[in-house]
Amino acid sequence: MSISMLSALLLAGSAPSAADRAQIDGVVQGIFGAYADPAKVTGSMDAPVYSAETAALIAHWKRVTPSDEVDELSDGDWFCQCQEWDAATFRTTIVRREMLRGAAARVTVRLMIGWNTNRNARLVLKHEGGAWRVDDLFFDHMPKGLKQKLRETIAADEALLREAR
Repeated sequence: MSISMLSALLLAGSAPSAADRAQIDGVVQGIFGAYADPAKVTGSMDAPVYSAETAALIAHWKRVTPSDEVDELSDGDWFCQCQEWDAATFRTTIVRREMLRGAAARVTVRLMIGWNTNRNARLVLKHEGGAWRVDDLFFDHMPKGLKQKLRETIAADEALLREAR
């Protein structure tokens, strides 16, 4: 194995620097801290926290989403994977942070949304334009991630539009 390959392997999964850790934690707290005050939650699909690629997928999805019915992604909040939560007891715990190749990081988060209901999420963040942005989001029931779910839902919604013509 070459030294460059070994270096790449060692960097993948390593702990972030103190500066990156503070910035990453700030992004996570900015996203999930709002759930303690429902007036601050703007809707996960409209949050200005996504990477350019993910934001483009969201914009495409919004253009083809049916106006008269709910699709796979419009029936709940993406970040908490819920329709309701208890603001008084909502808690977020960062379980793990790791750096990935290509100016990216993965953060594992435990969400306590209330009523003794917990969720585990993994966020993949990408460093773009001087800030950490959400590039993908994974839950146990969404193991392929938000980006893949967007692609699948866009295809299904576009098929519905073609049928309606």
